Amino acid sequence: MIIDHGDGFMSLYAHAEGLYKNVDDYVTQGELIAVVGDSGDVDQTSLYFEIRRQGTPVDPANWCVTPR
Repeated sequence: MIIDHGDGFMSLYAHAEGLYKNVDDYVTQGELIAVVGDSGDVDQTSLYFEIRRQGTPVDPANWCVTPR
């Protein structure tokens, strides 16, 4: 699944067992978009997550914060 956040940012997710959004659906913060699975070549349940800006991968650490 790829989510376009605007301003050249997108997040990518893979190895999902189920997807809860369709093309062109609007996504809000905290909303369930997919469930982790064991699809593809992985041996165990996992999640592939990536942030890109203008098509280039960036460190997602600043995006992955615990809400207060």
